[in-house]
Amino acid sequence: MNPDTINAYSFFLPYQSASFSQKFLRRVYEHQQIDEPNAKSYQNGYAFTYYLIHGQRFFEQTLMAPYEIKPLLLFYGTVQFCKACLLTVDQDYPKNATVLAHGVSTRKLKKQNFEFLHDTVLIQKKGLFSHMASMLFNRPLLEGRKYQMDELLHFFPELNSLHIKIREKPLCHSVTQLPEGTYQANPQLLTDLAMTKDRFFQYFGSFIDPIYRDKKERSEASIIPFKLKKGVSIQDVFLQDNKGICYLSSFRMEYPLLPELLVYYLILYNLSMITRYETEWWNDLFLQRSSNDLSFIQAIIDSAQTKIPFLVNQFLESKDPI
Repeated sequence: MNPDTINAYSFFLPYQSASFSQKFLRRVYEHQQIDEPNAKSYQNGYAFTYYLIHGQRFFEQTLMAPYEIKPLLLFYGTVQFCKACLLTVDQDYPKNATVLAHGVSTRKLKKQNFEFLHDTVLIQKKGLFSHMASMLFNRPLLEGRKYQMDELLHFFPELNSLHIKIREKPLCHSVTQLPEGTYQANPQLLTDLAMTKDRFFQYFGSFIDPIYRDKKERSEASIIPFKLKKGVSIQDVFLQDNKGICYLSSFRMEYPLLPELLVYYLILYNLSMITRYETEWWNDLFLQRSSNDLSFIQAIIDSAQTKIPFLVNQFLESKDPI
């Protein structure tokens, strides 16, 4: 077990205790002013703990498993982690069987000359994904949305160096964090996005405001300072690595950004389906190694093993009122 993985799982040590989990949920429920917070936290404490433990067990197994079966372990581990998160905002989860389905679909039998990065997943009206999007991240209108794997690849700053080597273009550029909640973007973004500075601020107009100290800064292409608009969160605009460093995408994205935990869910769901239903293509990919798909798939899997526990802990901490 590598050090990064140990650190990722250390987030969950307090929740190994059902007593701690019950106290944590009681604080969360009281802050949300739900009815009978003591009873609900007592009722959900063990389930919350077991979801996290079960998710961690799946993730631990990926460290000993070959890449060919890692997506199955990571996807079902992610599902368990997400169920724990749901208990902080949906005290009666699961209310019915509809929220137990995966909530996304993909073509089980792939077309000839199939390429993973060109494959898509479709968001369904009901199921775990839509329930998570609505309850965890207040994103209720994703039904019918189709995402291509290549599009989802752009959410991972950890893959930046690999993307540069294979495709000769960065996925993103780091953002310099300045005092008093201000930021400065890398001017290379203007080239990557094919935008002028004015067009850049127009493009992000719903989320950021420019900051200039004088007219010279306004006209100088190498200076792109800004601040987030009131009510806009860092996660709406920035990609983040597990060290908290912020990035802006080098590609035109849909903002506010899809929460990264949901992005991992979609990719791992699709990979788990390919593992189960496209066994010949999947094993050829690893045996023949003739496609760039393999490099990106392995990089996503490596990232998921440490980043998903980090994202889950980040969400749980955001719900704790103390």
